[in-house]
Amino acid sequence: MHGLVHVLVCGGTSVQWLDTTTQEWCRIAGELSSAARGVGMRWITICPYVGWFTEMEREQVCKRIAKATGGSIDRSTVTHLDNDGFTISFNVCADGQQRFVDVADSLPDSLITEDTLSTAMHSPALFDPDLIVVHGPANKVPQSLMWELGYSELVFVDTPWRRLQSSDVQQAISDFTTRERRFGGIDV
Repeated sequence: MHGLVHVLVCGGTSVQWLDTTTQEWCRIAGELSSAARGVGMRWITICPYVGWFTEMEREQVCKRIAKATGGSIDRSTVTHLDNDGFTISFNVCADGQQRFVDVADSLPDSLITEDTLSTAMHSPALFDPDLIVVHGPANKVPQSLMWELGYSELVFVDTPWRRLQSSDVQQAISDFTTRERRFGGIDV
């Protein structure tokens, strides 16, 4: 095992997510599950790269993903737990600041701490992502990521979102295993 427990895949615009069919979501979930096998990964979280959803659009995308994966819907997240304990979670909020506000609003004021916010931001995963695989340009950080960037390794891939394959994630994992993690630190 490479110390790789949680991977976040960030790709596609809100428009692309809206246009993704149930069959395509099924394929994407299968590709991501396939990439996770054999490396000890417990969670994959998927979120859009950029964009915005109306409430109706968010519900439409969540229902389509839930139908494709057999997952359950909780607000803006669809979660599917495999028989072997692997969890794939689709977060349908493309705005990291809005997701943070939604999480903070869902917690009682007396319970808002860094730990409770972190737990709620990563739910159902229990930890920060070890690796973030970004389907987008390497010169721009996705607006959907805000909380996750501090302690995660970023790998950018050139594959368009709707052509995502397990080999893209496996290559990112391979790249991850060769890195010296600094957990938010900088070179001095």
